Amino acid sequence: DEKMKKINECAVSSSEASYIQKTALEQISLLDSNSVQLEQELQKDQNNTRLINALVRNYKTKADLLNDILNRLCHI
Repeated sequence: DEKMKKINECAVSSSEASYIQKTALEQISLLDSNSVQLEQELQKDQNNTRLINALVRNYKTKADLLNDILNRLCHI
């Protein structure tokens, strides 16, 4: 939520902010859906390192996505 607020602040116009936020939320929603599925699978097989690594990569991808958007918009 904090990063999404910063994205809105850095967007040049409200339409740009709206478009970027919509696109980011769509991708984040997909990543969140993947996380839920991976977490469910991990509960069935808690020692599965492939699932653990996939879940970590998924969270990292989500963070990287938000950071990339912030970097492009805000030129941080």
